[in-house]
Amino acid sequence: MEPDIKTEDDMHVDAAEFQPVEESLSAMQLTQPQGTGLDMRDMPIHELMGIFYQRIFPYKTYYHWLNYDTVPTKSFINREFSFNLPNDVYVRYQSFNSHEELKAELLKELPSKIDIGAVYTIKPKDKKTARPGAFVPVEKELVFDIDMTDYDEIRKCCSGGNVCIKCWQFMTIAIKILDSALRDDFGFKHLLWVYSGRRGVHCWICDERARKLSDEARSAIIAYLSVIKGGAQQAKKVFLPKALHPSLQRSADILRSYFSQIVLEDQDLLNDEEGWRKILQCIPDEETRKTLSDAWNAAPSRTSTDKWTDLVSELNHACGTLKKDVLNYKNQKRADALKNAELEIMFQYTYPRLDENVSTHINHLLKRRVCVPIDPEKCENFDPHEVPTVADLLCELNKYSVKEEGERKLHDYEKTSLKPHIKYFENFVQGIFREVRNKKRASTIWNFNLNGSTRKRRKNTLADEKSTAVTSTKQRRDNAARGSEFEATVGKILTQRGIRVYTRRNSNSDSGVDLMATVSRTQYLLQCKNHKCKNHTGKITAQTVRAVAGTARSEAEGSIMVLVAKARDQDAFTEEYDGLRNGKR
Repeated sequence: MEPDIKTEDDMHVDAAEFQPVEESLSAMQLTQPQGTGLDMRDMPIHELMGIFYQRIFPYKTYYHWLNYDTVPTKSFINREFSFNLPNDVYVRYQSFNSHEELKAELLKELPSKIDIGAVYTIKPKDKKTARPGAFVPVEKELVFDIDMTDYDEIRKCCSGGNVCIKCWQFMTIAIKILDSALRDDFGFKHLLWVYSGRRGVHCWICDERARKLSDEARSAIIAYLSVIKGGAQQAKKVFLPKALHPSLQRSADILRSYFSQIVLEDQDLLNDEEGWRKILQCIPDEETRKTLSDAWNAAPSRTSTDKWTDLVSELNHACGTLKKDVLNYKNQKRADALKNAELEIMFQYTYPRLDENVSTHINHLLKRRVCVPIDPEKCENFDPHEVPTVADLLCELNKYSVKEEGERKLHDYEKTSLKPHIKYFENFVQGIFREVRNKKRASTIWNFNLNGSTRKRRKNTLADEKSTAVTSTKQRRDNAARGSEFEATVGKILTQRGIRVYTRRNSNSDSGVDLMATVSRTQYLLQCKNHKCKNHTGKITAQTVRAVAGTARSEAEGSIMVLVAKARDQDAFTEEYDGLRNGKR
């Protein structure tokens, strides 16, 4: 079947309907032929992408990011991928079971662009076989898109898809403001800021609760963060309340530190009449606007910084004068309107301008070119012109000397300027994995059989264990005796390590008491339980496992970690337990 080639503005071709033309890669050279003088930048795009996908693309890290676990999950298997192919063909509803399948498809199709979509109830590639209503999106990362073209009305240095280091500072402000709001106000932790590869930045919020937000919840977050409202025909687009919300106050502090440099010096927006008329339209008082306009027309050569000083001074003077007329309601209202005028101008010219459609719809596709992550802590040092293109990467790879590798064999991406960006990406994914592991540990109770039978691990809660407690009075007495012996022995182990131990009465426990350990004012619980009066099982609770799973911060905490490690190692712990019980230690 021949592909239905549509225009670039509206191309949606189902993968099931599209049969791509086979392209042979056998003649493709993975390095530049020596002595030919061939420049990688002169190669056709499909050949460049073939080498990139073969040697540089970080498949495993990419897979782990979108899978959110070390084992396959629906977060990857049921996720939609879409490709831009040669001849402006757009293929939707692709899905893969592993990163190997993704790699094979990318090498086969050589897309110039990859779009990442939502996770659906079934595999997107099976969309056509699903019953009506069964194919629906269930989750996707919360994504923010800030596009530089939205700043065209206020930037003078560039326009359209062009970006320079001066106007890129608008992106720096956007990253700082949104990163603070999303972390401090909403408690999100896993934020991946990415240079979009052309003219803006994307923020991928990868926390589990963010991925499961409904469209309504996403819209509510956008509404909370949106300050600039109104179309291109509306002059004044920011209206701040009298008392600023803490989030707005935090944003105002950031804007003040950048406004003068970016708006007054780099963009020089008050240099000509067209620029200052736009700013004066943001002042909600005709008399103040006329006073400033007359003064600037009389001295048009004054710098933007000087004119801004005039504006602030006139606003303060007008506001103070109007406030004195306490009996005139209209003047009091004018004074209130002028109170935030300076700050409203700062917000209108420098506050982030969000693309609402990207953030509010769970099934929105987001494009992924050769994008690189941005560290929000160092975003002011980011230069979009230093981001390599695919051709740049292949030139770097071709020029790399094998002698530079040393003893360790390097990945191909480590031989290019993409290395620090991929390392940052890998560290970001590892941060997600640490949270996933901690969550699993927090919901797990470890059972350790000390009599030599097979160790069992199962997920449960203390409430579940309570429901299976032994009810026989005789059995409970026997269990209590065995539990007390175990507690005393474990207490000796902890005491020998210099850890304060004590018991606590617990009517929900078979033995009636819990063994507690205190380290650095933190209490750790070790609950002991017997099963069926036959085998004694010591159980380290989820609280203890969670507390000691990370790096020990002190020698005492390290000792508890040793105890837990030995408890997981059945033979080692049993040996120490039996030795103390028999008086050998």
